[in-house]
Amino acid sequence: MEMEVDSLIKELKQDDGNIRAAAVENLGTEGTQAVDLLIQALKDSEWEVRYSSELALVEIGKPSVDALIEALKDNDSKVRACSAEALGMIMDARAVDPLIQALEDDCRGVRCNAAQALGKIKDTRSIDPLFRVLTTDNDSWVRGEAAEALAEIEDPSVRSLDEALKDKHSFVRLQAVEALGKIREARALDPLIQALRDNNSEVRAEAARALGNINDVRAADPLIRSLNDNNSWVRKDAAEALVQIGKHIAELLTEALKDDDWTVRIAAAATLGKLTNNRAVRFLIESLEDNDIDFRRKAAIGLVKTLNRHKSRSSQKN
Repeated sequence: MEMEVDSLIKELKQDDGNIRAAAVENLGTEGTQAVDLLIQALKDSEWEVRYSSELALVEIGKPSVDALIEALKDNDSKVRACSAEALGMIMDARAVDPLIQALEDDCRGVRCNAAQALGKIKDTRSIDPLFRVLTTDNDSWVRGEAAEALAEIEDPSVRSLDEALKDKHSFVRLQAVEALGKIREARALDPLIQALRDNNSEVRAEAARALGNINDVRAADPLIRSLNDNNSWVRKDAAEALVQIGKHIAELLTEALKDDDWTVRIAAAATLGKLTNNRAVRFLIESLEDNDIDFRRKAAIGLVKTLNRHKSRSSQKN
């Protein structure tokens, strides 16, 4: 085993970057005794060697955490950036405080990777530091990574992402909207509706897609207004989001058709009669077998109206 490591050390000194990268990959199988060598390899001039070393350290896992934390203080910014990224992939809570400190690094790449890593580790201790980065860092890429990281760290992230939607750089606002879309819960609804009015079309389109994924009927009216957007992609995404919400509405109304109160069933049938999708037709047909005659009458009226709309649309296409 020792002879094999010695051989790999010799290969690390070769001029050929491919040989050095291969040696680094093999060192990843040697465990803790290779950690120091791999940390040194993070300083290699070739990106492929540095990346292979980073992956090897991740493969070793937790035994390499202490060395990677120490490497966050290295004079070489490439080493610090690779170390931050590797710590994020290992996801060890011991790295949280050092990574928080790395958010103040003078290298943008280090700060970006530190923010990403904290988002992967998902420790609530990093919420306030990430929020400070979001509101004070002078680099939009770093602020964007902070916004995305905050979305990974449970409830407090919506407050932070709402703040990110006010950023002067559209990239940060786009990252915030994408992060809110990943939450897929009603608590992200209001900030996303607000983002439909953003002055950047990419942000508006992403907000529409996110609202479709959340599937909340309260987003319907704002999305309908977005159908008049001056950007075709926003209009398209708003329309697709409304289709998703329409399916959701139909499912909710179907449940209401089973309500014990006949007035609720009648209201549900009447509303379904205003929808034009096939699911609404099927639900209304099933409702014709209800025991209540008034309810059956309302379902029949809704069904006729729905089928007439289908017929009208078909004739217009032809």
